[in-house]
Amino acid sequence: MSTSGLYRIDLSSFDDIEQFANILRPHIPHSLVILGSLFSTSDNLASAGTISPSLFAWISFEDLKNPPELFSAITYSPSNDHQFRFFCSAESRTGSANFEERRHVSDVMKTFTQSIVSGHEPMQGIDLRNIVKALQHDSRPLLHFGSVNDKWLHCLQPRCSLVIPCLKVLRVPSPAKPPQLTGPWEITPIREDDIDFIRSRTVFPRSYEFIRSRLPWSICVRPKGGQCHPIAWQFLLPDGSFGMLHTEPGYRRMNLARTCSAASCYSLEQLYRTEDENKRGKYPHERWAWADILLDNTPCIEMTASMDDWGSDNGWVCHWMYITLEDRAVSGQTVPRPRL
Repeated sequence: MSTSGLYRIDLSSFDDIEQFANILRPHIPHSLVILGSLFSTSDNLASAGTISPSLFAWISFEDLKNPPELFSAITYSPSNDHQFRFFCSAESRTGSANFEERRHVSDVMKTFTQSIVSGHEPMQGIDLRNIVKALQHDSRPLLHFGSVNDKWLHCLQPRCSLVIPCLKVLRVPSPAKPPQLTGPWEITPIREDDIDFIRSRTVFPRSYEFIRSRLPWSICVRPKGGQCHPIAWQFLLPDGSFGMLHTEPGYRRMNLARTCSAASCYSLEQLYRTEDENKRGKYPHERWAWADILLDNTPCIEMTASMDDWGSDNGWVCHWMYITLEDRAVSGQTVPRPRL
C-alpha cells in the first residue's frame, strides 16, 4: 500500500469523518492539530461531524478502514486565513524521526505541492487562487503551514522561505472550574465594535472578517457596564487551539490573562458536555486545550506553566512554516531559536 499518495477525505460523509477521527484519536495529543480543525471549524461547534464546507482534508492512503502504521494527514481551512495543518503518525513515537519517516513526510509534501500547482485531483473543486500567499519580502508563492512538529524541520526546511519556532503547551483533560473574577470587571464575548481595537493589538495581522467569524468563540474581560473596549481577551481558533491571548499593558500582572484562559476552558467543557456513553472519553468531548507560544515569549510560557493542568512538560517545539511551491531546494530562513 502506498503511504505517500494523497487522497481527499469526504467531509460531507459522517461515516468518513468518524473513520478519519478514529484513525487520529490514538495519536492524541500530537494529532490534535488535525482533530481540532475537524471539530472546531463547523458553524455549530457542538455538532461534531457537521463540518463546514470551507474545511478540506487529505490523507496519504486510500482505504480508511485499513490505515498503515506510517501515514500523514493535511487540512486546509480558508476560514483560518487560508492556513494548512500537517500531522504524521510518527510524531506520537518517541525519539527522532528515522530515514523512512523523513522520506515519507518529504514525499507527501512534494505530492501535495505538485497537486496544487497542477490543480488536478485531489484539488478539484477548491479555489486555488486564494490558497497561495506571498510574504512582503518574498514574491515566491507560499503555503502557510501552522504548528508543524519539530521532527520535520530538517526535511521540510529546504522547501521553506520562513520558519517561526513556537512551544506547544497543553492542558490535559480535567474538570474545568468556573473562572473567579474580582474587581470592577466582567467576562463577556468580544463584540463586533471591538474588532478594530483588537486588530490594532495583534502581533500577527488578522483580517476583520477572520476576527468577526471567531466572535462566538471569544472571551474577554472588560470594565463593568460594557461601554469600554476589552482589557484582556482570548479566542478559540479554527484549528481548535487557543490564541491571540492579550492583556493591555496597564492591566498586566492582575491575572486577567489567566482568567480568560480559565473562562475559555470552562465554556468549551460545557459546550461539549455529553451523556452519550459512546462519545464520552473521546475528543472533542474529552476536552484537550492547547496553544502555540512564540519561543521568545518567556512571560507567556511561564504564566501558562503556572496554571493548573497546563504546561510544556507534555508539549513540544513546533514551527509555523511558509512552504514554497517550487520543486528546487531553496535556502530557508529560520528565526533564531531561544534556549528553553
